[in-house]
Amino acid sequence: MKITLKGTVTREQISSQLDLDVSFETTYRTGFTIVEYAGEDHEIFCNYLKNNFELGYLMSELNSDIYPGRLVDVGKYGFGIFCDINSQKEALISLNSLRETFGKKLPTREYIYKKGLVNGLCVNVRITRIERGTDQIWAEIDKEWADKYLKRGYVTISRADRRELESIIKNSSFRNSLGLIPLCKDSFAISCKEGIDPPGIVNFIGSRLKDARLGIVGEI
Repeated sequence: MKITLKGTVTREQISSQLDLDVSFETTYRTGFTIVEYAGEDHEIFCNYLKNNFELGYLMSELNSDIYPGRLVDVGKYGFGIFCDINSQKEALISLNSLRETFGKKLPTREYIYKKGLVNGLCVNVRITRIERGTDQIWAEIDKEWADKYLKRGYVTISRADRRELESIIKNSSFRNSLGLIPLCKDSFAISCKEGIDPPGIVNFIGSRLKDARLGIVGEI
């Protein structure tokens, strides 16, 4: 069995806290570590790797499936948004796919603004096309994921420390009016109860988390 990890992970890093009936070998590609393993505890070992290291995907391993990703270069291009899916190339979420996911025929910047698609936000994307010759990847934001987390009135936030964010909300006057929904370790959706002003929440939190990126999900 085989699993790919993002970055360079040494044998010592993998085995330092491991006491399982499993043998494994590591090989390396630029930016990736491939771990081949076998043994009675192979399922536990696989879960251990998934829980303690970041998964990666070589181009040859990708298929038309759903992958976790992170939006990059948001607003830089008019033809769409790129998403880092921990592969050898970033996936393009084209303007046409944004229109199919969210409806209407708006420019890319309008979807970014109205759906809280901030730089660094963790999203789930579905790969729609892979061009092996040029190593190009096309994807769309998963509709089920979007319907669940990109709801009207929600605030999106990326590049935020969870403990800091929880502390800010807990010590605010609106602590009972917000719900914090983790999207990944540093991205969140914040649900606002009726009567809470999302722009006010963005200003309040943004003034306290200078490195974070915040957006508001509105109506298309």
